[in-house]
Amino acid sequence: RRASASHSDLFAETFGERPFSGLPHAGVVSGWAEIARYQAAAGLKAQNMWSAEVTPPDDINAFNLYGHSFGTAFPFFFHDDAAHQNRRIGLIALPNAYYEPRIGKGYEDGRQKIHDYLDDSAFFGRTSVLFFHPHYLAPEFGYDVQLSYAALDEVERYCREKRYTSCRYTADELTTWWHERAASGISRIETDADRTAFTVTVVGYTGMIAKLPLAGREHPAGVTVDGHETYSCVKTIDGLRWLLIPVTESGDHAVEVMYPQ
Repeated sequence: RRASASHSDLFAETFGERPFSGLPHAGVVSGWAEIARYQAAAGLKAQNMWSAEVTPPDDINAFNLYGHSFGTAFPFFFHDDAAHQNRRIGLIALPNAYYEPRIGKGYEDGRQKIHDYLDDSAFFGRTSVLFFHPHYLAPEFGYDVQLSYAALDEVERYCREKRYTSCRYTADELTTWWHERAASGISRIETDADRTAFTVTVVGYTGMIAKLPLAGREHPAGVTVDGHETYSCVKTIDGLRWLLIPVTESGDHAVEVMYPQ
């Protein structure tokens, strides 16, 4: 508790604002909910401490690692223990599913690992997080930045080739994005043989995508948002067909999907 508070105070004294998302280096956590409770009280909204895979014991700074040793590709909120009513703590764990991608000398398999990771994420509908420390992209710190830039350039090139959607976010921006996604949602669902209607609530300025399982239905005859025809597409994710409907503006929106007769 004291360490979390003092780190937050030191950050505020140095930069003039409270930290928003954190990343401890080679941190060791005891207990479960305590660290999340203390860090949320210190002002943090997310923690990037979940590693991609088990780090080799002889190299705690290992790079070019990806996996899901934390059990999921998606961020999650911490929940407190029974003594604190199992309440949800306003701190998100942001898994670094691909930690420090590299391409070049010593990382000859980097290109193929990036392709495999992105393809697996697209097939199974996972979120992809490729994590780069800023100082490995800044030559003034003395690192071989070409290893990181080669990987970053390949990620963006391959996403264009495969038509995957990618975004460059700082940790704070990603934290804001996930908190907005958590506050967004779908409600008031009505469905019958002819149509499915529901309300989409969007929090934030980046919009969201509503996913509707087609479950054997043909492509819809029409899709509207607030009474206006809108773009939608059908994608197969993890072997299941989904209708994807972008809703781009904040607020409540009425969505209606009509099926062919």
